[in-house]
Amino acid sequence: MSYIAPCGWGRLATFARESYAAEGRGYICFTVPPIPDPDQPSKMEMVYYVLTQVQRLAANLSGVLREQADILIRMIETYDPATQAVVMAAVGTVDPIAIKMRLVMPFVVDEAEASIEPSAVRTTAPRR
Repeated sequence: MSYIAPCGWGRLATFARESYAAEGRGYICFTVPPIPDPDQPSKMEMVYYVLTQVQRLAANLSGVLREQADILIRMIETYDPATQAVVMAAVGTVDPIAIKMRLVMPFVVDEAEASIEPSAVRTTAPRR
């Protein structure tokens, strides 16, 4: 599966669930191109690679690359698809990084009683 669009945590989690349901164990690789103009929106591409694809590629590797592939394979074999996904992020030309991501955000941001101004952060006094 693949998907190209602006993306957030929710879309990434949905893509992980749908890809696992359709194809089994694997990982999401998403790439974000370097942003030449920070005022322009950036789009990322997500591709789902299944475990057997990774194992086939790893069979032809040696040395450090094989060790890194083995780590990725272990991550794919051990994540809990009900609550996690394995995600590899490649941003611009920086080396990619793989993580196990929770499918549900680990925290909820409530409305804060703070106002962020360009020069400082000012919090309001408690209400009486």
